Amino acid sequence: MQLAPVPAITSGMLIATAADPVSGAPVDVITGRVLRTGVRDVRETGWELIRSTHDPLTKEAWGTVAFLRAGDTWTAVELLMKTSAKTEPLWLLTHVTDARITDDVKIDAVWQVSHYGGDYTSRAQKHGWIAPPA
Repeated sequence: MQLAPVPAITSGMLIATAADPVSGAPVDVITGRVLRTGVRDVRETGWELIRSTHDPLTKEAWGTVAFLRAGDTWTAVELLMKTSAKTEPLWLLTHVTDARITDDVKIDAVWQVSHYGGDYTSRAQKHGWIAPPA
């Protein structure tokens, strides 16, 4: 059996279309920096990213990080909100509403990376960002 090719995960890739919860204006959720590729342990990498927030010389990310399926590993990416006026970090998934994930994107985990961050995967699943386990 041959597996379907995995789409390249790059900066600026559309992850979801959504709306601003206050104004209702359209918001694209896109990838910011690709932080890590070939991730085999999401939990370990999530905590590494959080620990890096305490050192200004090694801070890698700040905000929401998604772990996208890339074959048998994951790619960790920043999530950004892009509107007609600006692009800024997506701090929490609830900062947008009515998110519709792009068909070719498979999000397996979501972490909030900050001094008080952690694994937000179960919250992401409740808000429809991650499909329930089969």
